[in-house]
Amino acid sequence: MEIERSLAGSQRSRKRLVNAARRLQSMGLNPIPLQRITEVAKRPFLHKGELKTAETGFFHRASTEKDIQEWIRRSRHSNLNGSGWLWENLAVVTGSTSGLFSVDVDDESAWPYLEMLGVDEETETWKWTTGRGVQMAFSIPEGVKVPNFHGNDKLLPDVPFDIKGECGYAALPPSVHHTGREYEYVEGHAPRECSLAEAPECLILAIRHSTSTTRTPTRMVKS
Repeated sequence: MEIERSLAGSQRSRKRLVNAARRLQSMGLNPIPLQRITEVAKRPFLHKGELKTAETGFFHRASTEKDIQEWIRRSRHSNLNGSGWLWENLAVVTGSTSGLFSVDVDDESAWPYLEMLGVDEETETWKWTTGRGVQMAFSIPEGVKVPNFHGNDKLLPDVPFDIKGECGYAALPPSVHHTGREYEYVEGHAPRECSLAEAPECLILAIRHSTSTTRTPTRMVKS
């Protein structure tokens, strides 16, 4: 009976993930599955190479319904065999395959600095709560490549926010943080409620300046 309840709960959770992934795909975005989020990592529910491999990896091509069916099959097989390797959360690949990047704010002290770059808490765009703060998404202007800035190392040093750009990914609702807090869209800021805003010009200028004056390697950044 306990096993049956566990399987039923897993199926309900997976259905939410599947529906969310399909909605993202219908919007032209590139969702990927995540394993259980831990204190130290947000690992994709993917085999080695499926994310980064040139041309065939999800950093370079959009996921499809066929991929979703494969993730379902894998997770169901793992669940039946008692494996902990399961599809439990959802992310969107940031950068060119989705046409967006995200600003990840974990500390309220970042807002005054972000406001100087044209980003404030009331900006009308997609916005969701995370385990520690909020994330906001913006469309990538044509001809611009947005790298990852982890801990704003070169963009605004010592200001607590990240940017997830090319070869990055951001966890989305209905994911569950390791603290047990569920990722949720802020009221009025879900994709069905507002449009994806264009990136503020000041923010893009700062990104361009940072990438043109430094040789910052693009790193895979998760949120």
